[in-house]
Amino acid sequence: ILDLDWVYPLLPPVCDPLQPRGYLTPHVARIIGLPNGMPVYVGPFDVLAAAIGAGSNRATSGISVWGTASIHQRWTDTFQACEVGYWVSHPQKAHHGLRFIATHAGMLNIDYWLQMFYDSCPRMDELDRQLSAIPLGARGLLYLPYLTASRERSESVPVAGASFVGIHARHTKLDYLRAVFEGLAIQAARLFRRLEDQRAPLTEVRIVGGGARSDLLAQLLADATGRYVIRPKHAEATLLGITVVALTGLGYANDMDQLAGAINIARDTFSPSPQAHAQLCQIERRFETCVELISQDEWWSASSATTPG
Repeated sequence: ILDLDWVYPLLPPVCDPLQPRGYLTPHVARIIGLPNGMPVYVGPFDVLAAAIGAGSNRATSGISVWGTASIHQRWTDTFQACEVGYWVSHPQKAHHGLRFIATHAGMLNIDYWLQMFYDSCPRMDELDRQLSAIPLGARGLLYLPYLTASRERSESVPVAGASFVGIHARHTKLDYLRAVFEGLAIQAARLFRRLEDQRAPLTEVRIVGGGARSDLLAQLLADATGRYVIRPKHAEATLLGITVVALTGLGYANDMDQLAGAINIARDTFSPSPQAHAQLCQIERRFETCVELISQDEWWSASSATTPG
């Protein structure tokens, strides 16, 4: 369609990720302190590596990766071009793939507001403790987590930026931060609904990445999605996934998914509360109304189109 056949000779060859890309030369081995001739593997795409490292390849398991951005994904054997998101193939199973949606509604939002509110940011466990004392709904405060709006592609309508809705003089910085956590969980739940497949409904979501350290975020994700949220033993799933691919290529395992599941077993389970789920669904309807109204406003739409990323 694009007449790009001339590009093919310029591209590197497609390599099997289970085969070494090369071997350490004596010079490099001496510099980095590793044995000469050690095989070098190139890890798969980071999103795919995180999904492998999360420890479950079941079609009924979602994976929620919380870094600066956040990636919400699930394994599937089918994908249609009309479906939202992207699809990448499994490195060992040709007809098995990962469908995912990337969003900038990730930990960047929490980091940004912590820096705005604190000279010295609290530890995540202490922040969880303080925010857990704030009732669900953040005392009427709603947060739309679009700090990098010009780069946000998870919405079908333009979004002008992050917004707090319903601000009152009674609100404290803890209310604002509680609203940020809830806004992130609601956005994740919205994206998982877009990934839903009626042939294999999701029963659980595995949470990994830096945000997985937060008990509050994990619980809010369970309540917003209405699914069990599993925090595996190792939250740094991307590095683990790359390691699993290399170990499989070296012959230490025949099935990388089985190896990942044996290494990264479930550590904590967060169960959804029916009452909290119902309340968050109500808040989500307000969330979607706000997104829609802002997108229809000419001034906001113009701001979204002209604001640098």
